Amino acid sequence: MHIKTSLRLASALLVLALPGAAMAAQGPLPPPLEEEVSDVAVMGAPGPHRLVLAGGFGSGGAQIRDGEDGKLLGTVSLGGLANIAYAPDQSRIYVAETIWTKGNRGTRQDMISVYDGRTLNLQEEITLPGRVFMVPRRTNFSISTDGARAYMYNFDPSASVNVVDLASGDVQVVDTPGCAHAMAWGRTGFAVICGDGSIGSVDTAKALELKRSAAFFDAENDPLFEEAAIDPKAGKGVFLSYTGVIHEVSLEDAKEVAAWPIQEAAGLELARPDDLQLAWRPGGSVVSAWHHASNLLFVLMHPGEHWTQKEKGTQLWVVDLTKREVVERVPLKTPVTSVEVSQDAEPLLYLVTEDGGLEVLNALDRSEKTSVSNVGSVVPVTPMP
Repeated sequence: MHIKTSLRLASALLVLALPGAAMAAQGPLPPPLEEEVSDVAVMGAPGPHRLVLAGGFGSGGAQIRDGEDGKLLGTVSLGGLANIAYAPDQSRIYVAETIWTKGNRGTRQDMISVYDGRTLNLQEEITLPGRVFMVPRRTNFSISTDGARAYMYNFDPSASVNVVDLASGDVQVVDTPGCAHAMAWGRTGFAVICGDGSIGSVDTAKALELKRSAAFFDAENDPLFEEAAIDPKAGKGVFLSYTGVIHEVSLEDAKEVAAWPIQEAAGLELARPDDLQLAWRPGGSVVSAWHHASNLLFVLMHPGEHWTQKEKGTQLWVVDLTKREVVERVPLKTPVTSVEVSQDAEPLLYLVTEDGGLEVLNALDRSEKTSVSNVGSVVPVTPMP
């Protein structure tokens, strides 16, 4: 009995001693890990190659990416069918959005949510009397060149534009009967496109009255694409019709300056508003981008009949607006839905492909820079300097 007990005790002591012996053989223990300290990442200094990719209904948010390498820098939450815009100095990000108190029902709330441009922290909410409810459009929500005002297209209960003082939060409503969109020009103005084929303009520093041009496009047979290419500092816009007519417009003066077909600039047959004619036509979601300094217009083109304006681009046409000449037709490996360009001396061209990818090119020589897969069905937005 005593012998058995002694054997059990010796065995237990041996078992306890083995780990100690093994640890002694391995040497001293490593020092304890340092305590982790949590922090919040902050985006770097703003630059011309910052890119926002805004999703449509149900996307949940907008991606902020570095255009140079496509790296994801952060995200901003978006409400239903929101529009997003940068302050000119990128110090703020403005989101025009709509939410309901009970998720998919309840009291509707329209607002501009203001986010810090580096921390992405919510700074303020500015209440709107209403806003148009549609997929993101660059021409529906824009910021004045001095960053003092926002212009939001509204359709509640009829066509109008909310003029928002971003410092005070005060909102003035300007009626724009028969017209749509809100394209900022200069420090105090915005322009709209009207269903009778005209353009309208309002200078908020003067009387809040809509000045309209004579009709310059056929809204029934050859309408304009909504996503115009705008230079807010110059107060000019470049609009494309479904057949490919380039309309150069003074937003401030509310008048057409020039009009000419893009196919003529390429030495090709003109496209007609004809369901049976196969011709090169613009198409996609955001069909054109304008680099202001070089006066180059980048247009997504495809072969098709009239009313194929939603078809993705299979070629990218580079148009010199000064010479009225197509200087290059770039074949696209994957059809492209949207195009945008940065506004700097070394501009980048952003192409959103039909399979949800992002292709980044050098805008001046069209060489490939980088690509990112699975960014989704998005609208590219670049800050205006």
